[in-house]
Amino acid sequence: MDFDASKALSGEKTVDELSDELFGLIADVCGGERTKSESLGHKEYCIPYKYQTSKVGEKEICEK
Repeated sequence: MDFDASKALSGEKTVDELSDELFGLIADVCGGERTKSESLGHKEYCIPYKYQTSKVGEKEICEK
């Protein structure tokens, strides 16, 4: 992940300060800056969902 919001938990920064930082990061990426993952060569991701009732990638899901 490119953004660390844990400073809100420790009190080092406010949620508003972190929101501004996150907005800046999003704007930079939208403007063409590479994410850390892209810089490391990662191109594809799959985020599995816990307690999923159907298997991801099966034809029946795509055909619905």
